[in-house]
Amino acid sequence: MRLRMFVPEFAVDEVLPGQRARLLLDNRYSPIDARVDAVLPASIALEPGLEAAGSYKGLSNTRYYVAEAYVANDGKLLDLMSGTVKIRIGRQSMAGLTVREVRDFVGRKVW
Repeated sequence: MRLRMFVPEFAVDEVLPGQRARLLLDNRYSPIDARVDAVLPASIALEPGLEAAGSYKGLSNTRYYVAEAYVANDGKLLDLMSGTVKIRIGRQSMAGLTVREVRDFVGRKVW
């Protein structure tokens, strides 16, 4: 079964194919493990019923990218089910984090 995961525009550069993801559906207690297969290149507006109330206040026009993953269906997964996904980005040293922040800062100021 194909999973569609909506990634906010500000975090899409950190999501790469092959990263682990855990899906927790609204009606299940145990998470489902998956791996990101692809991140689609075009952004979309999130459908009204999918965004949780109170999340991203002030960012009502945030665009989302779709990341796809495939999981085996044990017969309990149905079309149009929704839930929460956590994608593991990885660990980073303090030096790597500092370099990334400086690079992002310079990129915002120079262009």
